[in-house]
Amino acid sequence: MLKKLCILLVFRKLEVYNHLIYIYRMHNLHAIFAKFLDSCKQKAGDWVNEKGNVPRPGGVPKFSDLEVVALGLAAEALGIDSESLLFSRLEEYRREMPRLLSRRQYNDRRKSTAPLCQRIHERMAREMDGGEDCFCIDSMPVAVCRMARAGRCTMGRKDTGKAPSYGYCAAQGTHFYGYKLHAVCGLNGVIHSFDLTRASVHDLHYLKDVKADFSDCTLLGDNSFARNLLLPLRYLGTNSITSYVGLYQRPGAA
Repeated sequence: MLKKLCILLVFRKLEVYNHLIYIYRMHNLHAIFAKFLDSCKQKAGDWVNEKGNVPRPGGVPKFSDLEVVALGLAAEALGIDSESLLFSRLEEYRREMPRLLSRRQYNDRRKSTAPLCQRIHERMAREMDGGEDCFCIDSMPVAVCRMARAGRCTMGRKDTGKAPSYGYCAAQGTHFYGYKLHAVCGLNGVIHSFDLTRASVHDLHYLKDVKADFSDCTLLGDNSFARNLLLPLRYLGTNSITSYVGLYQRPGAA
């Protein structure tokens, strides 16, 4: 019995150790940067030269264009939307990244490499999108301020059509003041369509706008679509693939 307990304790320690290694890698900025750099090298192809730069006259930068793109993607993956926060995190990896450029240089180079980043994004999305016929449609609240400050908010006073409005989020059971972000996403994670509307606009209005682009396919949606009797909707209960509880099936879909 004691031997079995010792063996179980060893395995338990190994599981905890492996879990800590996984967490460390997930939050290791340099490790994520290296993974994105490998992906960018595979996707860039002949858009860049052997040193990872877009061909152009002048000197060769020490920090290549692909490294600039990969660093921006790594920051986005970690939710870092501030250059100040990014470079404060990069101070920990000076030894692993000795050729790291300055913050001002990164800002300028990121603007110049924006077309390259966009082309790599599009190529990644095309490879991930395998001609799907099943999509998820949903909306999320985008609050611009707290409800207590909504009456003093000055956004959109000159253009009332684009001004924020009051809305309700059924998932959180709260009211908010701002906008709604609507999106149609494939099961592989590729966003095929999105739009930003006022918070008071119902989700069905976005569905009417995109239904022509998503014919002969299946759309997974929540109860906001199920309550409308004008749509050919079949209630399925909780879906095992997503958290949506309804299914909107376009005419002609299997």
